[in-house]
Amino acid sequence: MQNKNNIKGFTLVELLIVLTVVGTLAAAAVFIINPEELLKQTRDATRVNDLGNINRAISIFLSQSISGDLNGTANDGDCINRHYTNIQPAGYVNSFSAGRALPQIDSDRKPDGTGWIPIDFTQTLVGVSPLSVLPIDSENTGELVYRYACNMTNGVREYELNAKLESIKYTSDTQFDRDGKDGGDKADFYEIGSALNL
Repeated sequence: MQNKNNIKGFTLVELLIVLTVVGTLAAAAVFIINPEELLKQTRDATRVNDLGNINRAISIFLSQSISGDLNGTANDGDCINRHYTNIQPAGYVNSFSAGRALPQIDSDRKPDGTGWIPIDFTQTLVGVSPLSVLPIDSENTGELVYRYACNMTNGVREYELNAKLESIKYTSDTQFDRDGKDGGDKADFYEIGSALNL
């Protein structure tokens, strides 16, 4: 038979020490892992992927389209001052680049020329759009939107897509820097397309 005095347990002081150590380790893990930065990196990777997909779709369109019309229903033949963003609320003011026209608001994501990119991707030799839907930035507020601009003067067909990146990984001067090393004229935007100065 056991003696009741031989039963051992943790004292209150020992429990407090263990809880303090566990709490300190958990706080250090959160600080080292930095979940907010990881979320920003994930969103930036999606932005780079989305713009890459749009860029490929425009390249396919230009190689297979009869008209090669980059500005949709605009009959002026020149889209250098036509900038499209998918931003809410309507009336948000942010030009594609300094001194250019303000963006036109269109929340439609259809790839048939009525969406935020005015290209009718269905007008290719195969008649099927390379995009099922036009992607938009997951944040879609402030500067965190996708932008499109084009130039069709004198038979030239040029375009640019850009997005603002937010993570330290993709914006600082490292091997992963996307916005500063893309060859564009805006160091704080990731730019892709056939003309990176629109």
